[in-house]
Amino acid sequence: MTKRLKWIAACALASALLVSLSLAQTTESPAVRVEQIFKKHCIVCHGRTNPRSGLNLEPGNWIAAMVNVASREKPKLKLVAPRDLEKSYLLQKIRGDEGIGGRRMPYRKDPLAAEDVNAIEAWVLSLGS
Repeated sequence: MTKRLKWIAACALASALLVSLSLAQTTESPAVRVEQIFKKHCIVCHGRTNPRSGLNLEPGNWIAAMVNVASREKPKLKLVAPRDLEKSYLLQKIRGDEGIGGRRMPYRKDPLAAEDVNAIEAWVLSLGS
């Protein structure tokens, strides 16, 4: 192989590697992204040994604490109703929808960024029933 062909092959291999790394970063599972959001914005209050409202959003706990679990504030709604954005009380609290009990979450902080809310919605939609 000539020097030029080796260089072209090396560049093509490097480009393919960069593309695959980029795709790997953008295809993380919805649950991984949601866990990162909760770590950043929520577990300061909803973590540790005495989580507010009894809702523990620590890694390893948060899915079981919310999916198909009745809301304390609105018992007719699930905190997270799989594949149902309108019946997922968590989303109502995060968006600050009219009629929620208490205040928008995260409490006394800026609202979550639109991409964070979208990621949580994508996770809810990805769940089986």
